[in-house]
Amino acid sequence: MNVSKIIWGILLFLTVVSLLVVYSAVGSLAFIKGGEPHMYFLKHAALTLTGLAIAWLVSRINYRYLRVLAKPLLVAAVLGLLYTLVFGVEINEARRWIRIPVIGLTFQTSAFAQFALIIYLTATISDMYEGLVKGITGFKDVVLKLFMPAGVIIALILPANLSTAIITAIVVFVILFMGLVPARYLMWGAVLIVVAGAIFILLAIALGMETRLNTWVSRLETFFSGEPSYQTEQALRAMSRGGFVGAGPGKSVYKYFLPHAYSDYVFAIIVEEYGLVAGLAVIAAYVMLFISAIYIFLRTRLRFASFLALGVSSSIVVQAYVHMSVVMGLLPSTGIPLPVISMGGTTQWLSCALFGVLLSVHRFAVDGPMKERVERSPEKSSAEIVGV
Repeated sequence: MNVSKIIWGILLFLTVVSLLVVYSAVGSLAFIKGGEPHMYFLKHAALTLTGLAIAWLVSRINYRYLRVLAKPLLVAAVLGLLYTLVFGVEINEARRWIRIPVIGLTFQTSAFAQFALIIYLTATISDMYEGLVKGITGFKDVVLKLFMPAGVIIALILPANLSTAIITAIVVFVILFMGLVPARYLMWGAVLIVVAGAIFILLAIALGMETRLNTWVSRLETFFSGEPSYQTEQALRAMSRGGFVGAGPGKSVYKYFLPHAYSDYVFAIIVEEYGLVAGLAVIAAYVMLFISAIYIFLRTRLRFASFLALGVSSSIVVQAYVHMSVVMGLLPSTGIPLPVISMGGTTQWLSCALFGVLLSVHRFAVDGPMKERVERSPEKSSAEIVGV
């Protein structure tokens, strides 16, 4: 089973879908902001091709270097989030971005922070694994080394980006669960993260960001009222119009009615133009990505490699399914893009970087020489210890 080819196939498939659907959907962006649709598409195409180059470059670098960078990346993420909260670019009443000098692109620090947290947690939990399995590691160490860093990152993301904070929390608990952190510790960790979140919501209010809190409450009230929001209604109509085979490339009507059809609701445009078949193919691509990560987890004897594979794949897959659930009206509106497919900037690069990390893990931890793997990791693998 050539997992690297499967992962590359998934990435290329999602890239092609992205180019096709964004080419159609940017017409609405041009209508709102002015300018030629082709200019927006060419920018997206350039970012997409650069993302593929980033994935290739990262895949060629040994993933073990990330272990050395785990703590510096976490510190950089905290500083970046703090800077964004105070000095970030404000778009739609939220400070989620910082502007990169010279090139003028905006950088979403919460996406980088999620990436840094995954690296840190997988590196730390691989070091603590023996102690957790044998019951030697106590609750204090778990809190200080795992829950506190995760809580700080999630709490700093929360004031401006509730949905990303929730997704990050889900990914954190997936990593900790697979790392065999005791269930009672996970329960207390959840309490600590909720408390930290509450504190930083108060901080957001103190910084004059009450509008974000009002937005969250409004979205939840709309969702639980039983009446679909405007966005959800338009998204459902778009998918209904698509039917089984779709209306055809470029023939979306609802791209002009859906806000951010090229990013937050891009899945609706995929189904409208290419039908249920295309929608199921996209869903299957993300499922296959996670299955590939599980395969890597079972094949490698290196704990950091196995946890890292699950961590980066969980980040992509959870975000994808939250996006699609929102579009289908199963979750409140969040503003979460579809990884790789949605039009974006640096967030698209980070999604490709995550693919690159997964490819690197497979290249150096699974496809590498067996002698090197066994000599460097004579202990039992994580899969063997849990009885897989």
